[in-house]
Amino acid sequence: MSADGIMVGEYDIPVPGSGARCITAMPDGRLFFTQYDAGLIGEIIPQ
Repeated sequence: MSADGIMVGEYDIPVPGSGARCITAMPDGRLFFTQYDAGLIGEIIPQ
């Protein structure tokens, strides 16, 4: 979602039973998020 609230994309999380929470954006455009119920941290790298 962009800063103005427009949905710009969607990504599947490849871990069954996991959901994204606590998302944070880095200055270079990467996103980090906790994978709820999986005990993992995920990363999205823009291309």
